[in-house]
Amino acid sequence: MITAYIAVGSNLSDPVAQAELAIKALEGIPSTRVLKASSLYSSTPMGPQNQPTISMPWLR
Repeated sequence: MITAYIAVGSNLSDPVAQAELAIKALEGIPSTRVLKASSLYSSTPMGPQNQPTISMPWLR
């Protein structure tokens, strides 16, 4: 089994729902399973400062 650590995130249109959809999509890939997911946390985006805050969990 190969273990991968993946960060998913969004700062567009309901970031929490976007992250949840991404996790469900990853779980739908054959021979793939999410072993663990971190809590969702928010981060200030890099680059232009007029962007919304980014929300992201980390997955294993």
